[in-house]
Amino acid sequence: MKETKFKVWDKEEKIFLDVPWYDFWQDPTFEFFQYIGLKDSEATEEYFGDIIAEEDGTKRIIEDGCSAVLFVNTEKKTDIKYFWQLGPHRVIGHIRQPL
Repeated sequence: MKETKFKVWDKEEKIFLDVPWYDFWQDPTFEFFQYIGLKDSEATEEYFGDIIAEEDGTKRIIEDGCSAVLFVNTEKKTDIKYFWQLGPHRVIGHIRQPL
């Protein structure tokens, strides 16, 4: 079973907080990004909104696809991969903290 975890984004301070997500669940100042249950090639946990880099340099954003996690190319939005189609990759950033 997938572990339920979140990253907490402070919209005012523009930083991720290292605190339990449930402390802020009702506060609109915070945005939550859920852990997708996968890790990159360097064992870094992956969350919705994370930006990954594939071995060929392609950058993708992790998005919710309802029935599966989608990795959408940042340059060509129609170039989508499912998690089982990805080769080695690593988390390089997040949509709230541009590269």
